[in-house]
Amino acid sequence: MYGVTYFYALAAIGLLFFIPYLIIRDLKMGRKLSSILTSNVMLVILLFVALGEVLKTFLSEAHMMYYNQVFFLVIIVFIVVPLVLFLFFTVKEEHQKWEDSQEYKYEWLYKVRYLLLGCVAVLFVGALYRFYQVYVFLF
Repeated sequence: MYGVTYFYALAAIGLLFFIPYLIIRDLKMGRKLSSILTSNVMLVILLFVALGEVLKTFLSEAHMMYYNQVFFLVIIVFIVVPLVLFLFFTVKEEHQKWEDSQEYKYEWLYKVRYLLLGCVAVLFVGALYRFYQVYVFLF
C-alpha cells in the first residue's frame, strides 16, 4: 500500500461516520430533505472516490473498470437524476422570487439576473457534456 492510499482509507472511514452525523444533525434541526440532499451530495461523491482509490491498490484493472462503471451509474441514478428533478420542481416557485426586486440584496443583481441564469445554464450543459464524455470512456 502506498502512502497516499492510507490518506484515502482514512478519508473514506471518516466520511463513513461524518455523512450520517451530518444527516442526523440536519434532520434534528428540521431541515427539508431536499436541502439535506443538496448539502451532503458532494461528500457522498468524495466517499466513492476515496473508496475507488483504496480499491485501486487491491483490485485488478478489469475489476476497477467494473467499479468505475457501477460508480458512474450510481452517480447518475442516485445523484444526478434527483438533482435535475429537484431543479425543475424548484424553478417554478423560484421564478416568482426572481421577478421581485425586493428579494435581492443588491439592485445590480436584479438587473443582471438573466445573465447569471444563462451562466448557470451554460455550466449545467457543460457538466452534462462531461458526463457524456465519461460515459463514452467507461462504456
